Amino acid sequence: MKQDETIHERAISILGPSEAIHKLQEETGELHFAVQRYAQGKGDALSVIKELNDVLFVFQRVQKIWLFERDIQGFDASAHINQARIKLEKAINDKECAE
Repeated sequence: MKQDETIHERAISILGPSEAIHKLQEETGELHFAVQRYAQGKGDALSVIKELNDVLFVFQRVQKIWLFERDIQGFDASAHINQARIKLEKAINDKECAE
């Protein structure tokens, strides 16, 4: 792995864009507009993945403000961020071991 390569770039190169996006999309729990744009050919995979990752960080930053008001106390954005990274790393390792 190149030193400057991020987990997202690695995921795209090893898993392919669609699978890498799917792994992160699972953790956002929604079909985010970035994924829709990518499906329409209007965005590159790396920017879509970074955008999905940003969604999780936004959830983390604002959860104390609005998630509790909406009675979603059980949502833990940190856990989703960690889980997304774990899923990507596991998928990458599985693919590398299979080759």
